[in-house]
Amino acid sequence: MTKLRTAIFGIVVLVGLAVVVLVLFAQGALVFPNSDEDEIAAEFGAAVITRKDLRTFKDLDGTLEYGSSVQISPGGSGTLTYLAAEGFQLDRGSVVFRLHSSISDAEIKSADQQIASARAAVAQAELALENLIQPATPAQIASANATVAQAEFALENLNAPATPAQIASSNAAVAQAELALENLIAPATPA
Repeated sequence: MTKLRTAIFGIVVLVGLAVVVLVLFAQGALVFPNSDEDEIAAEFGAAVITRKDLRTFKDLDGTLEYGSSVQISPGGSGTLTYLAAEGFQLDRGSVVFRLHSSISDAEIKSADQQIASARAAVAQAELALENLIQPATPAQIASANATVAQAEFALENLNAPATPAQIASSNAAVAQAELALENLIAPATPA
């Protein structure tokens, strides 16, 4: 029984070796010298091509540095509609980003409130002008002081970034209120 096992084992090993040799030959890894293919290649001047790894590597020591960076901030607020791609090289004058600024309902209401406040300041100034004919009472002087303070407060506390027209309007309201106060006080003080 052991002879039979040894014989079967020997046959299996021989068949396995035969299969390995056939696979290597079929893949071109096993080439016999003076084969017909070499003679045919020599007759036609062809060369045998072999597959090799052509990758090369170099080990380098050093530090990789990028160009200088610059921080950019927009002059106003809005929705970002364009941004240059990361790593994109920009030339002088290139567009880096675009903002779309639209007027919101809150900004419209704020502008309406500023207009109403300016109209109220005009009405108060006209009333103060009418009262210049009569001598000023202490209550009128206090009211004029309050008007000046209110106009100065409105100038300092504009909610939205002020336009040059809004700043000029607020400055005019402050100047009118101060003039009205001076005119109220001037007749009341002895000269």
